[in-house]
Parts: sequence; C-alpha cells; structure tokens
Amino acid sequence: MARNISRRTKCVTVLSIGVLILSAVCWNISPLKAILDPIKGIVEPNISVKQTKATQDEKENNRQLAEAYAYAGWGWQDAEWLCLNTLWTSESRFDHLAKNQRGSTAYGIAQRLGETSDDPSIQILKGLRYIFKRHHTPCNAYRYWLNSSPHHY
Repeated sequence: MARNISRRTKCVTVLSIGVLILSAVCWNISPLKAILDPIKGIVEPNISVKQTKATQDEKENNRQLAEAYAYAGWGWQDAEWLCLNTLWTSESRFDHLAKNQRGSTAYGIAQRLGETSDDPSIQILKGLRYIFKRHHTPCNAYRYWLNSSPHHY
C-alpha cells in the first residue's frame, strides 16, 4: 500500500482481520484495550436504572413548587394551602413518581388518573386545575377525600 492511504481506507483494510483490531487501529487505542473493553461490558454491564421514587430533596422541591403555584395561580394560601398540603401528602407525599398502591392508573403528586408526565411542574399544574374545576378549593377537595372510601377526590 502507498503511504498516503487515508485513515478510513486503513480501517476498511483492517476490517477483514477483525473488528477488535479495527477498533484499535481506527481509534488509536491499544489492541489489548480493544479486546478488554467489550469483555468488561459483559462482566460489568452498564445498566441504567430507572428511578422509581423521588428523593427527599425532590419531594421538598415539589412541595415548595406546589405552594408557589397554588398561591400564584389561584391565590390559595394559609388554610387552603394546609388542605392541599395534607391532601397531596396523603396521596403521594409529593412524589412525582408515585404509583397508586391499589392498582389504578393514578400517578404522580396529585394521583391523577391516567397521568403520563414525570415532570413535577406539569403534574402540579394539572392537579391544581383539576381541584379548581371539580372542587373549587383544596379544602373542598380534602373534605371530599376524607368522606370517600377508598380515598379519592
């Protein structure tokens, strides 16, 4: 071969020898590393674990966000905030990843049926809008929740 062969051509030529050596030549890594890295991936797979519960910090951030949205959007504070805080603490503990324990499709902070978003902001806004449309205030929603069995609002 001539000296001015492009790096890509060298890679294609080496392909017939083997993929591991191809990696070493094409990417300037040692052949030993080219052999061991794939093996390491088999022995110690790089598995990403999906988070299934919110951390305490996330829950506290969600609580603060809900309080801010309730006040900014509907003027709910003091007693109304206490009702909302109690309701959503009972429902999900402000965990935006909370699944319903009774097997329904309720999910997230407000435990809305059919909720699909993992975004706490969206869940909070949808939950507040639902409370306003159905119960008008968090205290009305909480009273309804207290009187229903199993609990729902």
